[in-house]
Amino acid sequence: MTRVLPHLVRHYPRSEELVCLHEAGHVERILTAGGMPEFVEIYDDPEPFGRSRAPVFVGRTRQEVAVAGYAVELSLFKESRLIDAAGVPVTMKQFIQGAVAEHAAEDKVRFFGENRERIDGCWPPEDDLMFMQAGECLRTRLNMAFVEDFATELLNRRRLEVPEIQAIARRHGLLSPHVRPHKQP
Repeated sequence: MTRVLPHLVRHYPRSEELVCLHEAGHVERILTAGGMPEFVEIYDDPEPFGRSRAPVFVGRTRQEVAVAGYAVELSLFKESRLIDAAGVPVTMKQFIQGAVAEHAAEDKVRFFGENRERIDGCWPPEDDLMFMQAGECLRTRLNMAFVEDFATELLNRRRLEVPEIQAIARRHGLLSPHVRPHKQP
């Protein structure tokens, strides 16, 4: 049976649907930058997580790829589509705690090029603010039709490789003719 992304997405605890949407944001930016992930998958450990193998970018492109998952979550939050386990819309505080402090922990390391977590387990507030501002700037430029389509495919298949990623990208005009899949050395 094919699963469909719901309009309302559980943000906390993190749902498979949210992970798929978050990962789709990263893929959208990778494709937009002319790259191609070798694979993207979701797995349970025990909560759902996403991972991929993709080209490494530098500078602003690296930052956009890193912040794209957060930008998708921010877009969903601004559209009032994120809910908690009880089905209640998440508050701004809940959103920031989940999206910035938890879901984007690895993304912030990629964004800044280093782990800036302090001894208390928190990142400096100015870093979180810079990350959130970058997500705000990016969110209106994301191809959300692609994000939703990719997330639906990922939700149903749990792992997408180059042929499937290319097919989804073609449907949305995101496939550059010069793109080659990333291969791990």
